[in-house]
Amino acid sequence: MPSLKDLNQVDWSRLNHAYGSAADIPEFLIGLKSKDEEERMDAVNQLLSTIWHQGTIYEATSYAVPFLIELLQDKSVSEKENILELLELIRTGKACDSDTGAEHERKAHAAVANGRVVYLKLVNKEDLHESCTKLLQAIEPETGDRDSLIAACQKESDDTKLASRIEALARQYPGDPVCLEFYKSLIYWRYSALLSSLTAVKVLTAQGDPGNYHGGLVDCLCKWSMEAEEPPGASSFTKIMKDIPDIAKDTAMRLIDDLLNRSDPTVTEVKSRLRPLLFFPVTYPSQAQDELGEMVLSRLLPILSNSQPIATKPIARVLLHFAFEDSKWFPEKELTQRQKRVLKEICANDQIWTEEKWIIWVGKKWIPVLEYFGLPAERAQLSKVCL
Repeated sequence: MPSLKDLNQVDWSRLNHAYGSAADIPEFLIGLKSKDEEERMDAVNQLLSTIWHQGTIYEATSYAVPFLIELLQDKSVSEKENILELLELIRTGKACDSDTGAEHERKAHAAVANGRVVYLKLVNKEDLHESCTKLLQAIEPETGDRDSLIAACQKESDDTKLASRIEALARQYPGDPVCLEFYKSLIYWRYSALLSSLTAVKVLTAQGDPGNYHGGLVDCLCKWSMEAEEPPGASSFTKIMKDIPDIAKDTAMRLIDDLLNRSDPTVTEVKSRLRPLLFFPVTYPSQAQDELGEMVLSRLLPILSNSQPIATKPIARVLLHFAFEDSKWFPEKELTQRQKRVLKEICANDQIWTEEKWIIWVGKKWIPVLEYFGLPAERAQLSKVCL
């Protein structure tokens, strides 16, 4: 394995991640060794949005993985659990559809597998056992006869682990009639297992049995959305929703329409209907992405433009999420028409620019929402960007 001393042996500026040039990756990798907890968490969050982003991996990912594995062997590194979880996400991640995407994905998956000996040394450590086990299962899915694997699924009480077991079963027994019936039984078997239900539908759809689960699952998602703070296993939730865009689109439409049909919704009602949309992926295949984005904008933008007496900041936050695809804007980057539409309405809406700060919690600190997207937080400066 290379040492962090070898970071400069990689020409990071020629590699790409979710936001463009990967020249900043060495800084994030070194940040994982910081003695300052806030700096370490910032490094973790930066890596979770650059070399892996909403289930997608990039050209720079495979180059960063060996350094992450090296950090696992450093006794002074305290973020080993976060590193293991990031490696698991990379191992199960997918590359963008492109001529080189498949090769980037293959290299990243192989790079993670190369650390197997290191993971086996860490698996018996109590604080790392769970994350290590999940990573090893991602590399070498659980094997066994079909009936014993189904029985293990039925006994599993943890929703995230059950979802992983379903995917392992599907890989080992693709198209098996008994397994397909088992997946169907999981879809509505308990409300707390929403992630497992989504996984079951994804597997059924992929294996040629879409069935009539659509409406019931949308109902389930809407019910959960109005009660939960965030999805169980948020990153897994985002990744699965990316594979079933029709269900994501109809759930988003139902939540927004429910909000618009209320004559005088409270702030709590606005947030409960819109918060789940922040966990919906915004990088679907192009057609589904455009349809979902336009649907969200066509329903929510009029609320800002008409200055309706409603909590506008949660609405503007969702619009930014879909307009900027949850990524940062850079001054040299030209705004799309969709982004200009959103920013102009935000600039024109007086309610958004009240004295109350418009901030979000990121990496253990509060930052202005607009700065999260790389935008100026002052109204006058933002107006110039829209020109």
